[in-house]
Amino acid sequence: MSLWIWLLILTILVVAFFVVFFTDYVFYWTDPVNCPPSEFPYQYDIKKYDEIFCDKPFEKTEKKILIVGCGFSGLSTSAALTRYGIPFDVVEVNNQIGGNWFSGVYETVHIISSRKTTEMKDYPMPSSYPDFPSAKQMLEYFLDYCQHYRINERLALNTEVTKISENGDAYVVEFKQGDQTFSRVYKGVIINNGHHWSRRMPKYENQEQFTGKIIHSKDYKEPSQLKGQRVLVIGAGNSGCDVAVEAARFGAESHISMRRGYFFLPRTLFGKPAVELIPAFLPVFIQQIMFKLILLVVTGIDYQKEYNLPNPDHNLFECHPTINSELLQFVKLGKIQPHRDILRFKGGKTIEFKNGEQVEIDLIVCCTGYNTSIPLLEPFVEKSEFGYPKLYTGIFVPHKKFLYYVGLGQPRYGAGPLLTSSCDMLAKLIQLQDSMKYPVGDVLASVVGEKFPTPQKPHVSKDLLIDPHVAWKSSRFFSLLLIHLMPLFEKLSIMRKKLPLAQQEKRKQQ
Repeated sequence: MSLWIWLLILTILVVAFFVVFFTDYVFYWTDPVNCPPSEFPYQYDIKKYDEIFCDKPFEKTEKKILIVGCGFSGLSTSAALTRYGIPFDVVEVNNQIGGNWFSGVYETVHIISSRKTTEMKDYPMPSSYPDFPSAKQMLEYFLDYCQHYRINERLALNTEVTKISENGDAYVVEFKQGDQTFSRVYKGVIINNGHHWSRRMPKYENQEQFTGKIIHSKDYKEPSQLKGQRVLVIGAGNSGCDVAVEAARFGAESHISMRRGYFFLPRTLFGKPAVELIPAFLPVFIQQIMFKLILLVVTGIDYQKEYNLPNPDHNLFECHPTINSELLQFVKLGKIQPHRDILRFKGGKTIEFKNGEQVEIDLIVCCTGYNTSIPLLEPFVEKSEFGYPKLYTGIFVPHKKFLYYVGLGQPRYGAGPLLTSSCDMLAKLIQLQDSMKYPVGDVLASVVGEKFPTPQKPHVSKDLLIDPHVAWKSSRFFSLLLIHLMPLFEKLSIMRKKLPLAQQEKRKQQ
């Protein structure tokens, strides 16, 4: 092979590397319109936004995209469509934006990812914010983000989407506002309703005999609910550890039950947020080695020996890690009593664990996660063996144009940068769809394969959402480097008979 060919290959690799790792950073800082100021006016009363958000009927919707949900992913999707000049409307079932940060968190919660890794890349959080902003600060940030892109002018609050059905190449969307119902025809729909709303509740033997109270972590709002209570927390994820620590502070007793082991990462290491210490673009195995070495020094990783906690049955990052700096300390202080999984309820307020221990409990808080449920998409998609909807790359509804879902993944770092990049990619693909005969999701699947969401390691648990960082490089490469070649991919896929809709059309002609 000649020297010139080798030089050409090297040049292509260098350009590809630049695009994959730096394009999304350059994008926002080269356009003066998109360059955000270094500081924003955050001193205000949230209530003043009540006048801005007013429900109104939508008009001329046939050429618009409907965005369902105005939480983290819904706001990012709306901003991306605004940047690309794609007309859209937004509906939110609650009386305020923010999604889970408005209706699904307790008042003392702070983000576990850092400010820098959580903020939208096109709109930084103010430098006056702490490294780990509170729920109130997150909501304020979302409100400013909403006003910055004038999303509020296209938003209807207290509006529920009850059904989506096809109407030729468009979609009929049925709405409910209070006692009123109405429908509109939209060009497309992007669903952003999240996955933190369908509570997963455990079931145990003789549970109906328990005379105490059982709630889900979504129903826990403030420490006063724990005051004077003997509290048992089921699950040691991020919410479970937070509630167990608060029960140790405000309750009479604090207990925590675990059916499996977890890796516990501290919030900060060497004075910096732990999530900022090791870059996300490093290969996962390198991140695993580096974090394990740090944990070995800081907390130890033999949890059974050091803390009487079960050791993890998986490697670091094979499922969502727990980030908490206080649980292990409170266990060492004797303020939190760890237990194995529950075996049965013994009647009254007595609970027996699988290792034979028994305790008296007044309040059980089930920090057991959520079911991945998207009712609006059930007529259009099947579910995999893991219970997830079969969406190409977790976004595209197979064989359908202009029907998407955003927000299925569970990133181990902050969601803002991932959402900003992925929503911009989606906006560009929506524009490309107008010039393509077949769904962009089908074309993409014909190139990269039919990649459906699965747990990182199926043997760990079937209820764990995929971490987008696991498949970060491949999706980013095709999205950023080859996005403009999608029409060519469509033609090649038709020639190779890899598009299902093209195959159906050919059979009809025969």
